Amino acid sequence: MEADMAEIIFKAENIVKKYKKRRVFFALNGLDMEICRGDIYGFVGENGAGKTTLLRILSGRAAQTSGNIVLFGESSKKELCQKRRYINGIIESPALYPDLTAWDNLEICRLQRGITDKKCSHKLLKLVGLTDMDIDKTKTKKFSLGMKQRLGIAMALLGNPQFLFFDEPLNGLDPMGVRDFHTLIRTINKNGITILISSHMLRELHSLATCYGFIHKGKMIEQISSEELTEKFRRYMLLTVNDATNTAKILHEKFGLNRMETVSENTVHLYEGLDKGGEMMKALIANGITVEEMTTRGEDLEKYYLSLLKQSL
Repeated sequence: MEADMAEIIFKAENIVKKYKKRRVFFALNGLDMEICRGDIYGFVGENGAGKTTLLRILSGRAAQTSGNIVLFGESSKKELCQKRRYINGIIESPALYPDLTAWDNLEICRLQRGITDKKCSHKLLKLVGLTDMDIDKTKTKKFSLGMKQRLGIAMALLGNPQFLFFDEPLNGLDPMGVRDFHTLIRTINKNGITILISSHMLRELHSLATCYGFIHKGKMIEQISSEELTEKFRRYMLLTVNDATNTAKILHEKFGLNRMETVSENTVHLYEGLDKGGEMMKALIANGITVEEMTTRGEDLEKYYLSLLKQSL
């Protein structure tokens, strides 16, 4: 996240959000945050860490107790109101009319926002992957969670926003739903839209986010690029074999793998294709390689996140 080179489109400076009930509670406690244009920003923290509170402040649905918000370079109350026209998102879950179809829901949303282009609804529903049957015939109360998410994303895209945010969008999705969400987010991001995704599941954001912010008890404990995070845990496959040189050659020729290191005459560290262990084992044995060990090593993502939490205590 090269903030000194890229344009910073959102910045939170020492944000405090304090609630007074029976006792004083800080939902956010001096939070600093930067998001650059083009980022897919993974905002990671446990439930109650302050993620939703920050999104509510970003969207203008709540006000901070103190601190400063900068959006597209502007920070005054009047200018923030103007700049929020270029952002949109979903907090908690999409607001849908359950007895209406996807098309009707999107059209109501379009009209409420004063958007005159009638063709945009069809374009957006096609973009998010809803079929003609989903659009015209099926009431949204019969939609799966993944379909509701896709419709919610289409609604968020109305008006051509430059910056989208999503609050825990992966909750309850099955593996295929997570995969479809990742694919859709990448497509949207390629169109130049900056995206902020909050989640308590770091693993579900891995391979999607380009940078991360880790929040705990209302404070930012680390901001890091995906490259820096990968280097920190750098998972690899340890291969103990009778011929490391030939092993590397076979893996390259059969699977097109290049990111590996011949550590010794009997040891290879492989940094890609870790999900192809079974296929690689068969290919190596078929080509006369004796494999004594094939195990995945490196720090686990969740363990890394938990270590950050411990360090912040």
